Amino acid sequence: MNEHNDFRQEMQDKFRELVPDYSQPPQPEEFRIGFGRRLGAYLIDFVIYMFLLVLAMSFFGILDDFASLMTIGQDFGDNPEELQIIMKDLYARFYPLVLVIAFAYYSMEIFFAQTVGKMVLGIKIANSDRTQASLGTLVKRFVAKYFNYFLLLLYIITNIEIFSIFQSIFGIVIFIGCFLVLSQSRMALHDHIAKTAVFFKDEILPDEINKANSINI
Repeated sequence: MNEHNDFRQEMQDKFRELVPDYSQPPQPEEFRIGFGRRLGAYLIDFVIYMFLLVLAMSFFGILDDFASLMTIGQDFGDNPEELQIIMKDLYARFYPLVLVIAFAYYSMEIFFAQTVGKMVLGIKIANSDRTQASLGTLVKRFVAKYFNYFLLLLYIITNIEIFSIFQSIFGIVIFIGCFLVLSQSRMALHDHIAKTAVFFKDEILPDEINKANSINI
């Protein structure tokens, strides 16, 4: 009989381990958006960004200049120095356009806590505890996420090669940091820096609840 009771107790204990403990309130981590949906939002934004960039390149004639360079590039085989001068002039017009379009489009994350991609998929940036993110927090996150673009801007302004090297290094770091979303925290590197995360828009706590909680504390 005792062996039967011990076996039954053991099976009950194992069953409790498998069943979530609903006596505890859900933690913010359980509401955070994982890698898949965030990747989907990124791809939507990337398509829109590239469309805007190509449109701007066409408007300013840069697209035609790139096409011409591809066509006549072989004619500079005996004079690579001249080809480098032409390419340098072309990139001097191209990089500022890349930055202007990037900052203009992705700054939506500062003012709306969303890009178009996030809006389409119904997700939004907030504090890591599921409360509304302040403008200062969103600015901090934006700078951390696009820090390599700021370094590129410094390189364009100063033409100091070290900024170009740092831009490449930080670009790799930020890219790898995006895969931290796959971790249990579901926060990318820039989220860890700014203490933010991405949630479904409807699951972010309203300001009224935030204020009520602060008063109770």
